[in-house]
Amino acid sequence: MTQFTKLCKVAGDSLCNLESRRIYIPKKDPTKMRPLGIPAAHYRVYTAMWTYYLNMILQPLISGNQHGFVKGRNTATAMKQIYEEALTNKY
Repeated sequence: MTQFTKLCKVAGDSLCNLESRRIYIPKKDPTKMRPLGIPAAHYRVYTAMWTYYLNMILQPLISGNQHGFVKGRNTATAMKQIYEEALTNKY
């Protein structure tokens, strides 16, 4: 039993019955196969809904200096911010 299934049962969530489809894809060595789990469509909709909801709540709380794992921000925006800060501050 996975941690997700345990959590669903404790929460009483209907997602407990959603099974992912397991297929096997070949590795470079043709005698070996790698498992690949494909989640059910309902689960993907559910996780997308929670992602959207949590983004609405958390986005205003994220600092302007946070660039990792924030949509629309990356290392290039971090470097630009550092450059602009260096130009405006006189040491």
